[in-house]
Amino acid sequence: MTAACTRSPAAITPIAPPLAVELDHGAYAATVGRDKARFVFTPLTQGSFEWWNPAERQQLTTYSWTVLVRGPGDTAYSVGYWLPAVGFEADATEYAKERALPEGTQHGSLDDLLAAGTHAVCVLEGHVAIPLGDMQTHVRTEGRHVVVEVLGGRAVHRLFALRPSHVTFYTYLPDERPRIAHVSVTYTDR
Repeated sequence: MTAACTRSPAAITPIAPPLAVELDHGAYAATVGRDKARFVFTPLTQGSFEWWNPAERQQLTTYSWTVLVRGPGDTAYSVGYWLPAVGFEADATEYAKERALPEGTQHGSLDDLLAAGTHAVCVLEGHVAIPLGDMQTHVRTEGRHVVVEVLGGRAVHRLFALRPSHVTFYTYLPDERPRIAHVSVTYTDR
């Protein structure tokens, strides 16, 4: 994420969530093997989505499914998907480098929404997320679940060298409180 990724100043997963979020105890999964890390978000209830709505111009991010991973040397990584709000110029400019900015409100399925956004692995420095171009990510659907995957042994090792016991899932959806879930990591490479 660009400026939309934030973290605490000490680059650690917060022990208690900020007041404006809801702790989520849904069905999340974090599985890490030698060549792939897989994160499955709790299923969505809605079947259709709306984005790039001009009424959302003041929001930083309209949709986001990300996972915070604590790495070596007090480093934090954000892995996942986000769709900046229309009119947020810094993200819109970066977004426009990859594809044309749509005009007007867009509607579609979860697959359509995921195709409209961007995904990456970012290292978090201060309140800035710097995309790491050498790490390959995929975001897709499985039924009503959003699935984020990091591929490649080097990328997985870089993210999980410390073998953290937990990662933190963040979900941002329009007109809902942000949700945070602390999820146990299952390692399959032993």
